[in-house]
Amino acid sequence: MNRETALKYVGHVVDTALNGRMVGSDQHAEVRDGSQHKYRSVLVGWQCGFEPIFSAVHCAYDCQVSEEEATELATEYAEECDWFAGVPTSPDFVIS
Repeated sequence: MNRETALKYVGHVVDTALNGRMVGSDQHAEVRDGSQHKYRSVLVGWQCGFEPIFSAVHCAYDCQVSEEEATELATEYAEECDWFAGVPTSPDFVIS
């Protein structure tokens, strides 16, 4: 899966200040693409049946977020939203 394909499956945006937002319901839920911000969001996704679901993770202060940190933040947010039926699973996709 590439970044362009994954972007249409982004459902949530999470930043390093632990703010989680749902795309479409919050005006501040933006996926950073590098045009207005120095660093792009890291996309972290899980395959859910036929379609994946992604969280876009970026730094609240426009710094680089590592794939490991993005994975941790996205997993914690997904667990908080009860995405998993039981124990959280590792993401299927991590796209910088």
